Amino acid sequence: MNNNSDILKIAYQDSILEDTFVAPTIPSARNKAQLKVLLIGGTGVVGPGVIYNYLIHNHAVTVMIRGDKETEKNRLIEQLSILPEYHEIKELCITNLSVISGDLAKDNLDLNNNDKQIFLNADVIWHVAAWTNHIRPYTTFDSTKPDIRQTNTLCVKRILQLIMESGRNIPYNFVSTVPAAKLKAHQLTEEFVPEMDIVNNTGYIMSKKVSEHILLQATNRGFDIGVYRLGYVIGHSKTGALCLAHRVDHLMAEIFAVINTGFYPNWGMVRKNVLSYDIVGKIFYNINQNFNHKNRVYNIVNPVAAKWDDIIGGLKQNGFSNILPIDNKEFIQLVLDKQLDLAKFVKDLNYPNINELGETLKHLETESNIAMDNMLNTSSTNPKEIPSSLGIIINNVSYLFKLSRQIL
Repeated sequence: MNNNSDILKIAYQDSILEDTFVAPTIPSARNKAQLKVLLIGGTGVVGPGVIYNYLIHNHAVTVMIRGDKETEKNRLIEQLSILPEYHEIKELCITNLSVISGDLAKDNLDLNNNDKQIFLNADVIWHVAAWTNHIRPYTTFDSTKPDIRQTNTLCVKRILQLIMESGRNIPYNFVSTVPAAKLKAHQLTEEFVPEMDIVNNTGYIMSKKVSEHILLQATNRGFDIGVYRLGYVIGHSKTGALCLAHRVDHLMAEIFAVINTGFYPNWGMVRKNVLSYDIVGKIFYNINQNFNHKNRVYNIVNPVAAKWDDIIGGLKQNGFSNILPIDNKEFIQLVLDKQLDLAKFVKDLNYPNINELGETLKHLETESNIAMDNMLNTSSTNPKEIPSSLGIIINNVSYLFKLSRQIL
């Protein structure tokens, strides 16, 4: 039986970038009128916002997804159609959006020759795909089973290898997570942190920390790397709609798990830095087009966070007064035991008055005086378009309760 020390040993070994990795000397064209954008992972929470912002600016987007290309493109367009702004890109989805088939967990990303050539011809790479599982360990030591290590970490070396093979220093934008670093209050940009503390982290966070350490070494060898750390990314800032097949993100899953189990983890003052995927997509695009991000890390968080206690308080005042605190480990075990998903447990919900819940949360809401626009030093994002975390949560909870009624 393997223990934590065995996992740490593997993680530290993975974090070493072999000497054979050296950046190509020919730069990629960053300022072309129409960029060829390669997006790794387009059907998750973050992908649709990135797709929209590049398509609306008339760039060509290729999305790498597992599975049959025709089936996956139809599924991708179906998910994009949930965007309130979909009418603006509907025709562009036909002319400027394509799909290739690949697998991050496999050598050479499991690309066939034609798809590999499309990958190698990209002008910019966005790596937003990840196995976002906060329960599984970094590795299972079993090559026959799905492994966070393969999907989230070793794939970084596979992508760097393909960049070398292209002969051009293609900008590589890697999406990480805020817990991968000790974030200072409202610190948007920083340089890579050379030390790596991966002790006592979940497999997911560990995979991101190891990946960042690999990319630090890649940057020192000349690769054009940008890292974007995110907090909680949830549904659309105005409608709450989420471009996912199951329509649920991690924060909303936590809230519904509380409702279903009758218990909430005692996280107290834990702050939820929430941004909507449409805002994240706009920020990603603006940074990438307007800044030289080489050797930079961007901590993309909402300046006004929502406290977990405030979220729980809002639930208690609006139909869920009987929910009780519980130890975090016990809560996780309850969730595992129930194998929760939205479609299975909405049938048992006693719906509260969602308008009253919204008003309660709005009362707790603090207006965002620190605009992401000012932090980025660009006028391309309107500060008024960035609501506080609780303001976004209101729309998302409302949307999911309405969706639950539709499922019923």
